Amino acid sequence: MLESCLLCAGLPPAVTKLLLTEGHLAYVERGNTIWLAGTQARFFAILGSGIVRMTRKSLPGRDVTVEILGEGACAGILAASSETTYPLTAVAVTNAWYLKIANDVWREAVQLQPNLRDRTILELGTRFVSALDFLAVMLSGNVEQRLALALLGVCDLVGTNAPITRQCLADMACTTVESAIRVTSRWQKQGWISTGHRSITVMEAGALRQVLRQPSLKSSF
Repeated sequence: MLESCLLCAGLPPAVTKLLLTEGHLAYVERGNTIWLAGTQARFFAILGSGIVRMTRKSLPGRDVTVEILGEGACAGILAASSETTYPLTAVAVTNAWYLKIANDVWREAVQLQPNLRDRTILELGTRFVSALDFLAVMLSGNVEQRLALALLGVCDLVGTNAPITRQCLADMACTTVESAIRVTSRWQKQGWISTGHRSITVMEAGALRQVLRQPSLKSSF
């Protein structure tokens, strides 16, 4: 997990040993929550396998996806570093393994390797820009655009064969499963995707990306 994490790449042996010794492996099943927004941050997670979505509640009370994270990503590190509350809820899209790094362990790691703080800021800055672009579509895009963005986001992490159901896709795109079935069935007839047991394979990623470029006629469902 540490080797797959860009933030932890090339760490001195002492820091790596600390994280391996004091970190704890954890497992979460699809659909379950790792933490809720607003709760006190006591650790952050380095994802080793699986997919996790980071969400924030909208004013109507819906969970809007802000980010989709996969292997090697750090989730909750900003809140853990600053010892504040988690700004986003972390939900497992698929079964996932992750490494829990407690706040005090990370503080000790930063003392051993001071540039870790700068590396953290650099990684989060890059992700923040991507998250803003993602959130803009989730808030202003129509159903088809939100579904396309969510599916492409998963494929960017795992390849063209996304290990998700249409219910998972609907949840990520903040829509109903009926809408997800309607849109993905049309995509399948057009030859853009194919569906299997708990999987959606993207055949024509360019076509889905073209959907994102179309003018949006906003629809809530």
